[in-house]
Amino acid sequence: MAYFPLFVDLTGKTVLIAGGGPVAARKARVLLDCGPRVVVCAPQPIGELEALEQVELLRRPFSPELLEGVSLAVAATGDRAVNHQIAVLCRARAIPVDVADSAQESTFLFPALVRRGRLTVGISTGG
Repeated sequence: MAYFPLFVDLTGKTVLIAGGGPVAARKARVLLDCGPRVVVCAPQPIGELEALEQVELLRRPFSPELLEGVSLAVAATGDRAVNHQIAVLCRARAIPVDVADSAQESTFLFPALVRRGRLTVGISTGG
């Protein structure tokens, strides 16, 4: 599948990351550089997530009401059933979603990024 590269202004928007492991932490770090409010829900987040002071950390599992007011979502729970549920709910609400363990269920993918000053290059293999 060919993906269209799209850059989005996330300044002041809310992004939900469901999951508390290394994948969630990596995606949170990338997103924080773009200015959104990053909310992470995870019953037991890793220390790396706890150390990200800009992240709003909710020590609880995902629940559908967490999608209220969200502009972008990441499903990175490590539980395929929960990630699938998040993808279905996001699609029904027209919220772009990246499902960490399923490019097929994602409506967008995180590209590899190269940043040099004001230049940002996104690189993708198509999932």
